Amino acid sequence: VSTQSTWETLGVAFTMIFAFVLAAALALAAAQPPPPKPQISNSFAARIHIEARNQDERPLQGDGHWAVDFSKNEASEFYDIQSGSFPVHVLNLQRYDLGKTFELSSRDQRDCRVHNVTGALPSPWGFLAQATYSGQDHYRNVTVDLWEANVAGINIRLGVHTPTTNVPAFMDRHGAGFESHVYFESFNATAHPDSRYFDIPPPCQH
Repeated sequence: VSTQSTWETLGVAFTMIFAFVLAAALALAAAQPPPPKPQISNSFAARIHIEARNQDERPLQGDGHWAVDFSKNEASEFYDIQSGSFPVHVLNLQRYDLGKTFELSSRDQRDCRVHNVTGALPSPWGFLAQATYSGQDHYRNVTVDLWEANVAGINIRLGVHTPTTNVPAFMDRHGAGFESHVYFESFNATAHPDSRYFDIPPPCQH
């Protein structure tokens, strides 16, 4: 038997073994059940970075906080949005305990928009009930599990840290004419965040 024939035989054998191992690995991966859905606390205080865009407007980005005291029906989102030479302060305060929401922007501190609401504060993670697992990815040098859902025409994509899958890493939202990306710089699952997050600002106290 020539040396060439021997190497050809070994090459064919190696190719067959590699194909078998690859097929087995793929079959095993396909057979793995998805991880359990994240059980993220409904009450928390988080520092976040947000990037958002509406239709054809230029994208905006900024930093702020997102806090929820779920048992008290209170939630607050506050951002310093970079816009031009000066940041714009934006507040979205949800006080379902009072049946009100408040929206305020530093563009006009006198213009506090107050809306009536009924019922209880919705869970910030309610979409997970219909979310499906879509694999893993690497985000900012960490491995995350990905969960996706479509709610009322809005596609939501949530990345959670692994193996501690109850800590969010980011959340993307895409809808008709808008998109947003929220990066969680810190996430503190606490039953009762600082009550000052939910104070009604003076322009809205009328």
